[in-house]
Amino acid sequence: MLLSEILEPSELRGYEELSDLDIKNITDKSYEADGESVFVALRGQRRDGRDFIPDAVGRGCRVILSESPCEKLRGVLVVSCEGAVKRLARIAAKIYGNPERKIKILAVTGTKGKTTTAYFLYEALKQKFGKCLLISTVGVKGISEKDMLTDNTTPSSCVIYKLLSEAVQEGVKHAVIEASSQGVMCGRLEGLHFNISLFTNFSEDHIGAAEHSDIDEYFSWKRRIFEGDLCDLAVLNSDDIYAEKIAKAARRAIKCGKGKEADYKISDIEPIRGGCRFYLNGEAFSISMPGAYNAQNAALALAAASELTGDSPAAFREALRRTRVPGRYEVYLKGNRRAVIDYAHNGESLEKICKEVRGEIKGRLILLFGSVGGRVRSRRGALARAAEKYADLSVLTSDNPDEEPPLAILSEIADGFTDKRKYIIAEDRCAAIRIALSLLAEGDALILAGKGHENFQLVGGERLPFSEKDILAEQGFLPVDAEDNI
Repeated sequence: MLLSEILEPSELRGYEELSDLDIKNITDKSYEADGESVFVALRGQRRDGRDFIPDAVGRGCRVILSESPCEKLRGVLVVSCEGAVKRLARIAAKIYGNPERKIKILAVTGTKGKTTTAYFLYEALKQKFGKCLLISTVGVKGISEKDMLTDNTTPSSCVIYKLLSEAVQEGVKHAVIEASSQGVMCGRLEGLHFNISLFTNFSEDHIGAAEHSDIDEYFSWKRRIFEGDLCDLAVLNSDDIYAEKIAKAARRAIKCGKGKEADYKISDIEPIRGGCRFYLNGEAFSISMPGAYNAQNAALALAAASELTGDSPAAFREALRRTRVPGRYEVYLKGNRRAVIDYAHNGESLEKICKEVRGEIKGRLILLFGSVGGRVRSRRGALARAAEKYADLSVLTSDNPDEEPPLAILSEIADGFTDKRKYIIAEDRCAAIRIALSLLAEGDALILAGKGHENFQLVGGERLPFSEKDILAEQGFLPVDAEDNI
């Protein structure tokens, strides 16, 4: 697309020679910029995009959109514009041929369970249609040679539009996107319309200097995903106390839960080897993940798939049965010693995973966890309280400390324990895992919480390679395929 088709004539004044520049890419990451790109310098929560303009220019980029005024550069067109986030999305949509108009988009949001629900829904739609795009916390799936990690639960709009375009080119007609409140607030979902939005639950989290100012603001951005101008149909976990507030904002709402008012009624949830069984509108389903909360996630996905396709939920039984979500309740065994990798990273999710593992073992429960640096400090006390209540011993260690001193984070978590004998501190996560594994006796279990699918540690602004799975393999722990047991 020519630059003259992207910018206004007034914005090109003095740089008319660039009018015929063929623009194939727009990005807010300087390392992705080149001579055929527009680089958009956004104001971030911790960094200003203007700091990266020299890097983009050094890579050949000659067109910059800046959210804040910045100095002119020789031979480079710099356009200052307020509302650059919306402009980024609009330009991305144009460059990539408005793919959002050619694909049905389903959004999944909630404080917990987004990734699991999105995965269940992705597998159901892939079974039905043969292809489906998934954009989630654990990465991108459904496009040829495109399994990739994302920087955020909801990536930037330029990434989303590019992925949607590639999916459309491959004949994909449905996309499932994890929609975080931060994603909405920061404009990453700008310009998208959701055929269906799914609501898992809502609780206090993601509140702090780098996220939301308070719980009311947090909820208002969640609710935005269901409002009538953005969403045709809301599929809600009606057992959550916030569901009714979501329903009032929606154009049309379908309820899924245990109550009598549910359009899709969940009942008789029971544990089975390697997962759990539940009934939805009288039909039996089995999943290879334990817990009532995972049954609820699966039921939401079934309800949405049924509403989208007109098929009975039973049509997706096999897709649910085989679904495994990376980093969510992944079990490893060495003899009768068990290790479980799980993404649980707040008090409530940690409590749930501890209850599930505790119910499956006869020995002690050891818990290894930390907390992210630079944000959501309120989590730390809640994590400590859950750990002290359910674990025999906790090993406090680094998660993604980023630019916050790891020991300062661990000290705050330790302050939340009343019994100081119930934890030890080992700052280095690799060493901490080896220590925790050495403490396991026959019949014991270790939960490695917080990292889940991640294959890195965020330290000092850098993503350093790190794999809990590799450490477990090195120590002789082998993965268990729960699907074989149900």
